[in-house]
Amino acid sequence: HKKKLDYFTIISLLFYFRKRNSFQELKKVVEEKIIESLCYDMDLLQSSEKAHLFLDVMSCPFVSIKTRRFIYKKYLKCFEPKRHRSHSEIENDLESLLKYYWFVKWDELDLLKMIEKKELKESY
Repeated sequence: HKKKLDYFTIISLLFYFRKRNSFQELKKVVEEKIIESLCYDMDLLQSSEKAHLFLDVMSCPFVSIKTRRFIYKKYLKCFEPKRHRSHSEIENDLESLLKYYWFVKWDELDLLKMIEKKELKESY
């Protein structure tokens, strides 16, 4: 449980687990890793990997609402401290974020293409 998961690994696992009940415990571990990665140092402006992860997690229907809400509240506290959102506004925001994709199209993800891109990236 101590190993840091990178963006590609997290996205791949979320896609593979989807909403399958057999992976619920593993998915909880992955969500804990997402929170660790994003919330203890939410440097979205300095780290493109964290920015990608944040945006893709916010739009991922496979990440629990509890995790998404926690991360989104942390985002608001760090980046929009003067913007006070009510509970219903936050819930509406979270629902809206599911309607748009950022870097991953969760409903038509081609994992093979992602793997190929990852392999190409590592060759440089």
